Amino acid sequence: MEPFHILEQMNMGQQPKYKIEDLKKAKRLAKSNKKRKVNTRDVFVSFLIVCEGTLTEPNYFESLKKECNSRICKIQILGKGISTSNLIKKVIKFRENSEQEYNQIWAVFD
Repeated sequence: MEPFHILEQMNMGQQPKYKIEDLKKAKRLAKSNKKRKVNTRDVFVSFLIVCEGTLTEPNYFESLKKECNSRICKIQILGKGISTSNLIKKVIKFRENSEQEYNQIWAVFD
C-alpha cells in the first residue's frame, strides 16, 4: 500500500479540525440563545433640540424624527430664530429652569 492510501484510511469518517471547531461554535451559540435574557427592557430617551433657524433646521430634524418612529424616544424641536450666543444662553437657562427632564439637550447652529 502506498503511504497516501494509509493516511486516507486513517482519516475516514473524521472531519477536518476547522469543521469540528465550527460545529462546536454553532452548538455553543445555540445553547447561549436558549438562556434567559437579562436587562432587556428598553430605555426611554428624550431629546430637546433647539435650533438657531426657524425653518430649515427644525424641518430637517422633524423629518429625522418621522424616520426614527421609535416608541422609546421623545424628541422636541424648537426653532428660535436668534443669534448663536443668545441661543446658547437660552438653552442653558432652559436647562436650569425646566421641570421636564431631558436626557440630551442639543443646541444647533451654523
